[in-house]
Amino acid sequence: MIRTVVFSVICLAFTFQNTNAEPIKTIDQRKITDVTKQFVYKGVVVSAFEPALYRTIPSEENAVIVAVFHFQSAPKAGAPISSNDYYSHRIEVYGTSGDWMDHGFIYFVTDAKQCLANTAKKDCLFGARAYYIPQLSTSDREEGKIPPQIDVFAKPELTIPLLKIFIRNRFLTKDGFVNQTFEPLKESLDYWKNM
Repeated sequence: MIRTVVFSVICLAFTFQNTNAEPIKTIDQRKITDVTKQFVYKGVVVSAFEPALYRTIPSEENAVIVAVFHFQSAPKAGAPISSNDYYSHRIEVYGTSGDWMDHGFIYFVTDAKQCLANTAKKDCLFGARAYYIPQLSTSDREEGKIPPQIDVFAKPELTIPLLKIFIRNRFLTKDGFVNQTFEPLKESLDYWKNM
């Protein structure tokens, strides 16, 4: 069965003035760069995060890092990203399934901040965390028969573009933070508490 997924991408440009009244151009904080090839060793994508973090993710017998993306975020929630004031982050897309499954489960592992809207820095989550992505995963936890809402693997040539669109439009906020609608796995939060 061939399904077509249509996405509408709206990219916004931000500018602001500094105290000297000189315009400062800002970086498109939702520019997602595929850097997967830079992290391949002997044909396998390797993680930049601690292996213990990946052990917090419920995995089936097959598990692989599908892609690695780089992006930038603002210094604080609601702030623009200027050319000299931003943070670099990564998202590792982790897929896992069983041999018997038609579709599997997708997780994002990222060091991007996640804050409640307009809150103080102390209300932000820092450090790498894992997020289950239900929109990209099968809802059939046993057999994997039900396709995900968005099947980024239906056409391999579209996997990276579709992942980038999903990350930009759904997973990240306009300032490059993780959207509040996604909750980190409790186990990945506990991982940092035990460090």
